Formats: sequence, structure tokens, C-alpha cells
Amino acid sequence: MGEIVFLDVVQRKKSENLQTLWDAYVEARARCEKSLSMEDGMAAGRAWAAWLDAFRAVYP
Repeated sequence: MGEIVFLDVVQRKKSENLQTLWDAYVEARARCEKSLSMEDGMAAGRAWAAWLDAFRAVYP
């Protein structure tokens, strides 16, 4: 029973991390769309890559 609770906590933390990374991506993308800056576009791409790496680690 204790293992199930532990796994639930671990999964929740992974989901929270994914949500944090997704929110960072959405914010970076909005900044890019507003400014049309190459630097902001690259930042949005890096944010997307960070989210994708974390997503693939959680859901292989």
C-alpha cells in the first residue's frame, strides 16, 4: 500500500514539472508572437525542447 502512495506522489510531481515547463513554453511562444524577435523565437524553441524531453522521460 505504501508503494502505491509513493508512486502517486512521484507521478504528481512529474505532472507538475510537465505543467511548469508547458507554462514556460506558452509564455515564451506568446512573447515571440508579440515581438517577432528571433531571440524570442529561439527561446520558445528551447522551452518546447525542454518540455518534450521531460514528456518523453515520463511517457517513453
